[in-house]
Amino acid sequence: MLDHYIDMIALADPAAASLPPDQAAAAREMKRTLKKAEARYTHAQAQCESDVSRREYECAMAAKNPDEWEACIE
Repeated sequence: MLDHYIDMIALADPAAASLPPDQAAAAREMKRTLKKAEARYTHAQAQCESDVSRREYECAMAAKNPDEWEACIE
């Protein structure tokens, strides 16, 4: 679920929009790797596993943008 959110944020980056597809994919992967290394990511992942309902999870996974994703969890 968090990876889906990170991917949406990376895709929303205007700088990535002008990159060729292979470079954009590499940039997204680098952002994903950097985010997963943050302590906040580990904390959020543990919180999601214990606090997020099935309905919230399904809503977040169906979200098309970060704002929709965040609305599912609030």
